[in-house]
Amino acid sequence: MRDQVRSTRYATPSRVREGRPFPQGASFDGQGTNFALFSAHATKVELCLFDDQGNEQRIELPEYTNEIWHGYLPEVKPGQRYGYRVHGPYAPAEGHRFNHHKLLLDPYAREIDGDLTWADELYGYTIGHPDGDLSFDERDSAAFMPKAVVVEDTYDWEGDERLLTPWNRTFVYETHVRGYTQRHPRVPDDLKGTCAGLAQKDVLDYIKGLGVTAVELLPVHAYLDDQHLLEKGLRNYWGYNSLAFFAPKSRYLASGHRDEFRDMVKAMHAKGLEVFMDVVYNHTAEGNELGPTLSFKGIDNASYYRLAEDKRYYINDTGTGNTFNLSNLQAIRFVCDSLRYWAQEMHVDGFRFDLATILGREPYGFDEGGGFLDSCRQDPVLSRVKLLAEPWDCGPGGYQVGGFPPGWAEWNDRYLLPHVAEACVDAGGTPEDRGWILDVDAYHRVVETLRSASFGDGLRERNQVWSRVDPTHHTPRGTLHIRPFETGGKAYVDVKSHPYEETMVRRLDVVCPALGGKWNPMKRCWAVHAHQQTALLRAMEPDEAPRERGQDEYGVPDRTFRESGLEYASVFGNKPDLDWYEANGQIILVDTPEGRVEIVRVDPEVWIARKPNKGNPGINATITEACGTMLGSQGNWHPPFAGRRFRASRAGEVIARLKEGLPKDDTEGDFPHGLF
Repeated sequence: MRDQVRSTRYATPSRVREGRPFPQGASFDGQGTNFALFSAHATKVELCLFDDQGNEQRIELPEYTNEIWHGYLPEVKPGQRYGYRVHGPYAPAEGHRFNHHKLLLDPYAREIDGDLTWADELYGYTIGHPDGDLSFDERDSAAFMPKAVVVEDTYDWEGDERLLTPWNRTFVYETHVRGYTQRHPRVPDDLKGTCAGLAQKDVLDYIKGLGVTAVELLPVHAYLDDQHLLEKGLRNYWGYNSLAFFAPKSRYLASGHRDEFRDMVKAMHAKGLEVFMDVVYNHTAEGNELGPTLSFKGIDNASYYRLAEDKRYYINDTGTGNTFNLSNLQAIRFVCDSLRYWAQEMHVDGFRFDLATILGREPYGFDEGGGFLDSCRQDPVLSRVKLLAEPWDCGPGGYQVGGFPPGWAEWNDRYLLPHVAEACVDAGGTPEDRGWILDVDAYHRVVETLRSASFGDGLRERNQVWSRVDPTHHTPRGTLHIRPFETGGKAYVDVKSHPYEETMVRRLDVVCPALGGKWNPMKRCWAVHAHQQTALLRAMEPDEAPRERGQDEYGVPDRTFRESGLEYASVFGNKPDLDWYEANGQIILVDTPEGRVEIVRVDPEVWIARKPNKGNPGINATITEACGTMLGSQGNWHPPFAGRRFRASRAGEVIARLKEGLPKDDTEGDFPHGLF
């Protein structure tokens, strides 16, 4: 543990000074530490100091300036572990979820000690209570929470600086700290899976030899291992579940100290490699209204998160349960502070933003002149680092390829894939499963060809290539729409509006599986390997047009449409009376008193109930109640589908409950985002 090599002098302060409201977080000045925490709606903030035995001392922060609570403790040194308890109203209907019984992690924590232990005490409400998240839990969560650590910056960079490689010479190699090094034969056993392992000379020599100029690291911000994964003996590998945006994940640090990340950056810079970070500022690990209270939710829920019109619920444009509110000044300040910290203090060269459309969302929708995007453009630090957007999210108008302002590059899924294929063909490559087989010389020719085509900077001038990479194919059955997808060499296939659309969809359901395709419920279309496109088009072009439903010369009679639905529905066991089948047979719509519910098949065992579109907010309670005992006390929340899971064998009971519903709400009209 890092605490074993740091000072173990813990404070027993005789006095607390007023301190300063800036910078936020814990700042050691050589003699004491200033603590500053934002909360616009709190009534009191207590700083909690912990000694080596876990004993807690609570100190009320004495001053409140410009919505920042602050205080200075002259005897607190680096190595001190701490957290906060924030007092205020617990009024979910008003967007407030303060609960001083819950220890909260400092959002500005530079280093974290310990891992979160999942327990009911972590929730601001009482699990299993009939009032759900409207109840108030008075149990202490401190024993189950990781603690923030006071740190001191004394690192010697030895003259290292960011490399500033021009965009037209930038070629990015994306990798995972743990995944790349865990079984690497040249990495010592005690360094496998860590930043120190990735900094090994043999590793960097190989990466540099590929011809790339930058290494992009999948998320390294401190994140949580989901409870359902731990219960299965698994852990969160990918890391898109961030909680602390200033601290690296301790699992990736062999030494337990953040300076190991700096050592890695310095080693990469010495090899001429820039370092990019994949960052996830669009949501946090606290989930929706039924999620735990770990940090932002208990500090100022109404400021940090984007809430629905019924403020008890969260807008879920991320598909994870919550959406960070980048319309709020403090949220903008927080993200910018985090980015500046990694750029200035950790010498990171660039950032790839997950679901970046969220970053430009205002209450009225995406705006390339939104507050956060404008902040980056004028910031003297951030305007000089590389900013790469993943230009989409799950919300309305979420696909924003080409929509980001000057200063931003984008992952352009309309541009890259065909250029990769063209370059590989020109180099003599052979298509193989998910990619291309190339010899070493051919690989380097492809790298040189793609150097200036790797990012979507200046998309507005490149519209002419879009028709080549986003084609539509006209067949006697209608217009087939093929959308390239850069990951894994796949193309997503669906159907444009057409009089014979149902027949087209039925045919796709036969052809795509035969070509090894897989159904993608989130995109509601088939994913087939890109090199199967020719075979797909040939199969979709019969000699004659369809005559009528039930007389399909494709060999797909009309009854197949309904039978395919019943085949999928048979996993229900008791075969309930289903209202409607979508053509692919994997989505069922059930009409309830509150509106329509969409039931999506995930696998033969598990289905998801969710609200497909805007509708009566009462439908959220209906779904939660109907799924309540199917997989858990509340019906487990399933972020990828933004709905409630239940076992297939219980579907008859779920659908019966949905149809019975709850009393109708008197409210009418179009509704904002609710639970789903």
